[in-house]
Amino acid sequence: MDDEVNALATIRHRGVCYMLEFVKLRRSAHIVIEYLPGGTLKGMVRRNVHPHRRLGESEARHIFRQLSSALAYMHERRMVHRDVKVDNVMFDRHGNAKLVDLGFTTKANTDTSLKEHCGTLMYAAPEIYDPKAGGYGRPVDVFALGVTLFFMLAGHYPFHTAHVQSAYELWKALQKATLKQPESVGDGAFTLLRGMLTMDAAARTNAEACYRGAWTRLREESVVDGEEEEGNVVLSSRAVSPVASPQSPQYGGQAGLDVSVLTPGGLGGTFEGTRAPWDQEAGAGAVVGTAGKGGGGVGGFTVNEEVLDRMVKLGFDRDTVCATMQDGGAGEEGGVRNQISATYFLFAGDVGGVK
Repeated sequence: MDDEVNALATIRHRGVCYMLEFVKLRRSAHIVIEYLPGGTLKGMVRRNVHPHRRLGESEARHIFRQLSSALAYMHERRMVHRDVKVDNVMFDRHGNAKLVDLGFTTKANTDTSLKEHCGTLMYAAPEIYDPKAGGYGRPVDVFALGVTLFFMLAGHYPFHTAHVQSAYELWKALQKATLKQPESVGDGAFTLLRGMLTMDAAARTNAEACYRGAWTRLREESVVDGEEEEGNVVLSSRAVSPVASPQSPQYGGQAGLDVSVLTPGGLGGTFEGTRAPWDQEAGAGAVVGTAGKGGGGVGGFTVNEEVLDRMVKLGFDRDTVCATMQDGGAGEEGGVRNQISATYFLFAGDVGGVK
């Protein structure tokens, strides 16, 4: 889980799900990420009205552009996702594609430095299991993204490896595999796919070239509000605060609390819902602004005092927590309200429920 939390805390790209909060309790740990109500890419393809359950090139291109941009951003920072697949692409309420499940994400100093066998067989590049390859790196993500793009356009996987039962069988099957162009895949898309699905990792197209390629950029789209170009990829302006420990001075040195919280900056705001920078003086995890007074039963909800005390020790404002929970918890504003209610109910479960 440490690798996943570190990756989520580091990445700030609109094509990767962002973390609202990480809470480690005595008996469990919880990652709270943004709400993605649009379902998975696999579900989208399977629900498509097309009789062959595939997407049109325009729709697939839009999704691919977002995913290749996200991977280019990660690869520029030597981060490898290692489990790109249609099940790990989800959509927010605006229809934007997001990479999720960063459980295998790790750093790769070179493109042959990783040795661990992981990921999903049907998306696995041959070098992962090739005993002569000597390791793998960022090109495995491009191969998996190529399988994902092929699935979007054709409605099935490219190398007919669904029957394989082991990594060795997959590796042997890929040695004999040839990429055939389905009728539903145009020449431009197939040219891109050939570069992504080549068995030679060194010759494989990189993520940046995928994002900047002729087919991907066939219909240029302007950068949306709140985003900016940084380097070679489109980034969100969302920032992430550094890890803050309950034992740190900014939390009053509460040793032995056995709870650690990691919260992203740029998601905060006052209780009234106006966006504001994270209060760095109060420490990452402190809530900006107050509203309401004390505990009590306003609105039929009684705040659990033990939970409240633990949240205050972490830097949350007591009055803001009480007012938020009595007002119904998370609201449309997201940000602070989502963070407070998520943390409250996680702690409540740890202490045995809500009064």
